[in-house]
Amino acid sequence: MTLELTNLQAASDFAREHRLGIFSPACYQITPPDPQCPIKGNLDDNSDKKMYFLPGCSYYDKTVIMRFRGEQWFCSETEAQKAGFEKAR
Repeated sequence: MTLELTNLQAASDFAREHRLGIFSPACYQITPPDPQCPIKGNLDDNSDKKMYFLPGCSYYDKTVIMRFRGEQWFCSETEAQKAGFEKAR
């Protein structure tokens, strides 16, 4: 690994650990800022697919909302669908 990649990884690890920058609660969210809006709207890393996850879904707890990527929280399935998200299988 080159020195630049090592430094970049160290900076990323530091930011994640200290919840800074894109890893701050404003951008990187595991729990909803509003408990009345717990539906997670997530963008698939491998495609342009927009999916939403309901509490209790198998991947719900592993899904992180990264607001800087355009992911978001929803209060209802209808709201998620209107924003172009499909229910995750």
